[in-house]
Amino acid sequence: MIPSLQAKHPIQATGFHQSHLKGKQVWDHQFLAMVISCGRIVLPYYIMVSTLPIPKGPAYGLCDSWFANEKVINAHFKQGYHLIGALKINRIIYLKGIRIQIKDFAQYIDKNEVHLVTVKGSNYWVYRYEGALNGIDNAVVLICWPEKAFKNQKALHAFLCTDTELNTETILNYYSQR
Repeated sequence: MIPSLQAKHPIQATGFHQSHLKGKQVWDHQFLAMVISCGRIVLPYYIMVSTLPIPKGPAYGLCDSWFANEKVINAHFKQGYHLIGALKINRIIYLKGIRIQIKDFAQYIDKNEVHLVTVKGSNYWVYRYEGALNGIDNAVVLICWPEKAFKNQKALHAFLCTDTELNTETILNYYSQR
């Protein structure tokens, strides 16, 4: 029986969640926040972005997939920064208006639609998509595989860049500097 059904006064917004501390599923509240901490100061990531200086030229925020969301992207835009970050492969793109996850779309990409890009001495097959994602009107999404793992979903990676003027190799090189 679900614990809340046993309670005299059920608590809202509870559910089963994986506890990495206990190594099992537990019934509780789950809270997820993206924060940056330094000493005793802890700030939400998107608020921290608002403290960045206004850039005098092109500037980029670099992040992992945890931070590549609409709120963080808009916070970067507000300060005059573009964002380059990893994306989870279950992220939704809108290819010619059709809603599809990156990992599902990737299975339809042919070898003649990708090109080989070298980043830090390693080669990757890359497909470049430019268009809408959930919460983003227009951005570049790079769908990538290591050279010897083309079409291997376990090797599939995706990257986002809000600056559509940057070329594919530059986006991946900038991301590799994060």
